[in-house]
Amino acid sequence: MARKLRGHDPIINDSWPPWPFHVPLQTCGLDAQGNPNVIVPVIIMIKEQSRQSTLPPIFTIGHSTRSIAEFLILLQQVAVDLVIDVRSIPRSRTNPQFPEVVLQHIAKQISRGERPPQIASIRSLYRHRGRTLFDHQQAAAGILGFRKLTEGAERNLLGYLRKETWDALEDEELSFRIRKWLYELKYFSLGERPLRSLLYRARRMREDDLTAAIARAVPADTRETWLARLLAGPPASPLQTGLDWLREGPKSRKASAVMEQIARVEFLKELGAEQLELGISLAALTHYARPLQYRKPSKLHQVRNEILEIEIACFLRLQLLRHSDTAADLIDRRIADLWRQAKDRVEERQDDELRRYRRLVTMLQGLAADGRLRAEEFRERVRELLVPFGFDGPPNKVTAIRMELANDHIHLRTLLSAAQRIDVVPENDHALQGALQVIDKVHGKRSGTLRPAETNPFGVSWEGLLAQADRVAAFNSYVAATAMLLKRSLKNGSAAIDHSLFHKRPSDRMIPKTEWDEESRRHIKALGVDESSVIELSKITALLEARLFDLSEAVAEGHVTIRDTSVIIPKPKTEEVDPKIVFARRTVFGRGLAGQLPDVIIEIDARTRFSWILLGRCPRSESELINLYCALVALGTDLSAADLVRMVPQAAADSITQMMVRLEAKDAMDAANQQVLEFMRGYNVTRLWGPGVAASADMMSLDARRQLWSARTEPRRKGYAVGTYAHVMDQWGIIYNQPIILNKRQAGAAIEGALKQRIMDIDRVAVDTHGFTHFGMAFANILGFDLCPRLADLKDRKLYVPRRFKVPDTLISVASPTVRMADMHEGWDDLLRLASSVKSGRCSATFALDRFGSAARGETIFKAGDAFGKILRTIYLCDYLGNEAFRMAILKLLNQGESVHFMERAIHNGDLGPKRGRTDDQLAAISGALSLIANILMTWNTLHIEEARAAEPTVLTDDIISKVAPIAHGHFNLRGMFNFDLGAHRSTLLEPIRNVISPRAKPDS
Repeated sequence: MARKLRGHDPIINDSWPPWPFHVPLQTCGLDAQGNPNVIVPVIIMIKEQSRQSTLPPIFTIGHSTRSIAEFLILLQQVAVDLVIDVRSIPRSRTNPQFPEVVLQHIAKQISRGERPPQIASIRSLYRHRGRTLFDHQQAAAGILGFRKLTEGAERNLLGYLRKETWDALEDEELSFRIRKWLYELKYFSLGERPLRSLLYRARRMREDDLTAAIARAVPADTRETWLARLLAGPPASPLQTGLDWLREGPKSRKASAVMEQIARVEFLKELGAEQLELGISLAALTHYARPLQYRKPSKLHQVRNEILEIEIACFLRLQLLRHSDTAADLIDRRIADLWRQAKDRVEERQDDELRRYRRLVTMLQGLAADGRLRAEEFRERVRELLVPFGFDGPPNKVTAIRMELANDHIHLRTLLSAAQRIDVVPENDHALQGALQVIDKVHGKRSGTLRPAETNPFGVSWEGLLAQADRVAAFNSYVAATAMLLKRSLKNGSAAIDHSLFHKRPSDRMIPKTEWDEESRRHIKALGVDESSVIELSKITALLEARLFDLSEAVAEGHVTIRDTSVIIPKPKTEEVDPKIVFARRTVFGRGLAGQLPDVIIEIDARTRFSWILLGRCPRSESELINLYCALVALGTDLSAADLVRMVPQAAADSITQMMVRLEAKDAMDAANQQVLEFMRGYNVTRLWGPGVAASADMMSLDARRQLWSARTEPRRKGYAVGTYAHVMDQWGIIYNQPIILNKRQAGAAIEGALKQRIMDIDRVAVDTHGFTHFGMAFANILGFDLCPRLADLKDRKLYVPRRFKVPDTLISVASPTVRMADMHEGWDDLLRLASSVKSGRCSATFALDRFGSAARGETIFKAGDAFGKILRTIYLCDYLGNEAFRMAILKLLNQGESVHFMERAIHNGDLGPKRGRTDDQLAAISGALSLIANILMTWNTLHIEEARAAEPTVLTDDIISKVAPIAHGHFNLRGMFNFDLGAHRSTLLEPIRNVISPRAKPDS
């Protein structure tokens, strides 16, 4: 039986005719560009086997974007004897690592004989045989059942594209879908020119639909004022254009920043952004808004009017959504700041009172020790000392903080008014709705007092403050209680903003109920779970029973100890450092190996061309490429553009700054990271580090200035910081990164990264305690992978099991039979609906866990996820406690992530600066650039580890080299004078591309 090579089916024929013969090759699926692999017959002539009646199998393979090493590995895996290059032009501009001479070299390496086989091409085989080529093409088409595209089929294809074009916004993805449609319906693939024409027509259909939607939403007279008002100075900031003002983020967290955000939202509403409900996805909205977000105002008049109107409309809508979210977050943050300030004042007063009481005790002790005082005189002196001390204060600290917060009622009323101005709307009959109406009524009467008959919608905790005799103070307390209710409502989604991304009503971010009722089976099938909670629970309870039995066996064998209500596992033994591993590390990194950061970047770029992805095209000049490298370093390190000008003689500050803005705009960091990682994974050594099915996820903080509105206090470093959350695969390398707010649960970010990364198929993600919740564990399991946490206070963790579930006797003391299976049955359908909404991209995992996690406590969907997650956590704990190998694998994954963060800390060892990180795009670019530089360094290390392994295979064995990680960074020079000398890589990096259908080849606007 013939073997299979990376999804390409070989030709199988047990009775081959003697040579010479004609073999029509079968079509073997689609290649990376969506073309059938082979659709023409090839005459194969193998002289060495010409007298045999049978021949070995024939494989087809495309080099795609693989490295030479990876291509050679694939050939060697199936013992290929002969390589025939059937390209009509035996070279590639887009993949220059595969010229004809390289394939000849590969042929020498895999050849079993002394003389390498000759490499031919289709063109040489069919030269002067034009009719033969035509006949063979017709024969292949007949055998395969392919036919030409008819006019009716073309109309059907355009109808298909009208729907697909909203999901596939880039030409590359859309052209792949076109070729796939043609292939599945057995139509010939289109040539380059017809394909370009079809892509153009699809874009025009999309733009025409969008233009019509804009015209229906906003009157013409309003649209005509868009450009003029964007180029003029807005009233809130007359010294800059409205376009630049809308592009900016908040400059601080102060009340003035809140008011400026409100002004931006109201300015956008004046331009009609609130009516621009275009019915398109966020990805489509971002796609059309992004060019305007970073284009210079002087270039706007060069854009076609129809395109400019679409870009402005999408820009206005996107900025309204973003600024509304930012305004709501600032209001939430400002309320939290006022509460913290009130708490600080209360604690300061309490400290003063404590010092006074201590002095009082000291004086009382002195009086008691004075034997000359008579009893009456002693009592009189005590009464004098106790006069300044009153005992009519608040009953507890929380009440004292609420009273102090009420003193800030002016600031709180301003924030409540700001929330109403950005259209924060509570749910029907929600307590917040009535509270705001009461405040508006009192404010309208200018009385400032709360009527005694006014009801208390806030609960018993505010009862005493609202019922006090001073009705002015009671009203101030009412305002404070309303502000705290607003903060809580924004968090749990009971108050929403229609023109928002994150603060929309949760139901609006999920699959609509009508659609779910009609297509739930299709969505559930994509999840890979059972739609019946009974069947799914029967599977999970059977697994739970088996894992509990395994753990009880581990207890019986002494591997795990149960003492009272605690589970105790042996501490991991400290492994002695193997001298062979130390020697191996010195062999790889210690023998004069040194890397200047510019040289490392250039070398890896020459092998992967990640710069072409970042630019979206081939660099036009050496200076542009150097400015790109400098911008990448400025974003990914603590160096500024001014610092790099002093370090790089070829660079200019303005050019670096413009390139940084361009990198923020293009959103290509993920694609560049993927390109570098795919190259890195082409080396054999990566398979020694791990199987490539698991990852760890953890956050690293980046120091920031306190003025940055998204900065929070970092508990360990005691300073302001923002976070970057990275997923590190078991083969090393950062497969996904995202900015994150500090001091928040990270389970949503852990799930989000595992879903969005495109490098590997993840089975499990190891996380710390902050990346774990019961609801998150259940959610990840439904989405197809497992969250594996390193839990704090492990010995005190309980094994949650369903009520009346049979537990082995040895585990009864640590079992907690509190899980209600009825909760899971009642909320199972809603839980699957939410998971399908995340899977289909309607909402993010972060949003889902923030809105339906602990903030939705008491709702059926939360109770279902919490119950399911508790059972999953018990199953995981049984494995973690009873299986030492599994436990060590999880700890190894987490240690890998922390080691990568240690390297990132060496790259970025300072703060972000006063003007960086104000917007989400800037934070994403900083996080992406840092990950890209770290991946470049790890790839360079991997390259040299592979070279050292090949040079000394007897010393650097697989067992030894598997413990040599590519995270060493002491041999890199990350500071000093930089010289970006392209040298021998100049032609590779600056060679132009022609005739490439790709979104990265389109000209800049």
